[in-house]
Amino acid sequence: MEELAQALYELAEQSYPNGSPWQVGQFLADLQNEWSQYLIFTLEDDRLAGFVGFHQLFDEIEIMHVAVAPDRKGQGIGQQLLIGLLEEGQRTEVVAVFLEVRQSNQAAKRLYEKNGFVTIYRRKDYYHHPVEDALIMRKELREIKTK
Repeated sequence: MEELAQALYELAEQSYPNGSPWQVGQFLADLQNEWSQYLIFTLEDDRLAGFVGFHQLFDEIEIMHVAVAPDRKGQGIGQQLLIGLLEEGQRTEVVAVFLEVRQSNQAAKRLYEKNGFVTIYRRKDYYHHPVEDALIMRKELREIKTK
């Protein structure tokens, strides 16, 4: 599991404009978390090309990471990973999926909006290095049933 944590960290470090938000130890702890799940996209030579990490707790999913190798961006890998996550959410009767994204991350925002996510909240000055707002986005997968 340590090798996978290292590989996830390295890809996140390359993929995110400001480097990985997590250290190797955080990925390792997350891999051992019972609520945590990862969808991994590998190439024919078994190289890691992308991943989505998320936590599912009861009827909600929170996306923790979506990362795609820099040399593979624009090839639909992020879209495929997101579709896989949404299909898993529908299969397990999730009501909604949440995520947070840097306000400046236009490519990620376009991907999420294209897939039905809407901004529901702005966290002012949430990120550091550089200081920047976080957008909280949500996608409804099904209506909440009330009694």
